[in-house]
Amino acid sequence: MRILFTSLAFPLPPNKGHRVRNSSLLLALAREGHRVTLVSFAGPEDGPHLPLAEHCCERVITVPEPRPQMPGDLLSRLGAAATATPFGVKRFSQPQ
Repeated sequence: MRILFTSLAFPLPPNKGHRVRNSSLLLALAREGHRVTLVSFAGPEDGPHLPLAEHCCERVITVPEPRPQMPGDLLSRLGAAATATPFGVKRFSQPQ
């Protein structure tokens, strides 16, 4: 089966909860013989881990992270509470 796997954070290395879950899912799908395409946000620090993802995925597509999380995100989160647009939508929206 061909599977499109999307992730907000690059799944490798498995050093945080969501990365542990996503990398485990990717490896299990690959072991079962599925053809997985991974599409994920990734930052410069994720580059060295790209070969690991390419080992278990048929194709890996990375998208530059929109912006790093900063302390100002708290104000953005509070501001989003007063609008109809959720903070996650605003954070990951890009003009292009």
